[in-house]
Amino acid sequence: MNLKALFGLLVLLLPLSASADGFTRGVFQLFDGNLDNQYEFIATYPSKVDAPKPIIWPRACRPLQHSQYQRDDTITRTYRLQCETPLIRGDAITVPYRLDSAIFELQLGQWQSRTIISGGRSATQLILPSSAASNRGLPTIAAEYLLQGVMHIWFGWDHLAFVFCLCLLAHGFRHLFWTISAFTIGHSISMALSFFKLVTIAIPPIEAIIALSIVLIAREAWLGMVQGNKTGRLRMLVLVVLFGLIHGLGFASALDAIGVAPNEQISALAFFNLGVEAGQIIFVAGTFALMAALRKFQQLQNFTRIALFYVGSIACFWTIERISSFSWVSL
Repeated sequence: MNLKALFGLLVLLLPLSASADGFTRGVFQLFDGNLDNQYEFIATYPSKVDAPKPIIWPRACRPLQHSQYQRDDTITRTYRLQCETPLIRGDAITVPYRLDSAIFELQLGQWQSRTIISGGRSATQLILPSSAASNRGLPTIAAEYLLQGVMHIWFGWDHLAFVFCLCLLAHGFRHLFWTISAFTIGHSISMALSFFKLVTIAIPPIEAIIALSIVLIAREAWLGMVQGNKTGRLRMLVLVVLFGLIHGLGFASALDAIGVAPNEQISALAFFNLGVEAGQIIFVAGTFALMAALRKFQQLQNFTRIALFYVGSIACFWTIERISSFSWVSL
């Protein structure tokens, strides 16, 4: 594989990087209303998956009221439903949104549950489950939040781009181990502080700084390769910890978006973080395997040049895009 072929491959992958976070998740809640057989349904989902098709309600249910609120890239719709008979197990609400994952929370008196549902190609079906106690077992919580952590890192293109640059920057496996460990320490600390509201920072500026951190780390790797300027290990560890603190605030916002029951906060945070680490380790292993194969065919340097230029350019685009989305910016 020559330089032109590698460049062509990366160009073909350009549409995949148009958005920093390709994972789409919706949160749906169903509550008791004030009167018999009345219910409140709240749908929160990314605006990019909004669809003109109506929601399909269970049996003889109809919406009495409907309101909509949009903040940044998220839409929240609230419906008040009137049904002829009480909702029962097996009733379904079909939302016309193309989602990768959906959280369905049910709070109808003693009937309470929280489930994760895989999204559909054109719609997502929310089926009312059996009555379940609000206190869930640790295995259930672990499986749910481990999956969410893995999915967030795998579909979070900005976080993957940063880790990818760390792989290209590292001088051998040992250096990479300490670098990744520093990143893990940084984002674990800030994620916990933000999740428990000990630190509160607006998310849009954090997202912009995350994109900028990719630009800076790609520059470090580029200078190290082109000019032979190896970044000092201590300086690199400090930089990675600082960038990890920033990325951790983004992880915490994702966990908040999922929704966590008060009695599950500690376990949810722990297993979500473990899921992020598991997804990160798998990605690093795959990247190292790719680098080993390219080194064998003497194409690693060519690939590294193109990859760093490509990732740095995309990160510049993300930075400008996120800054321009600030409410006080008018372009």
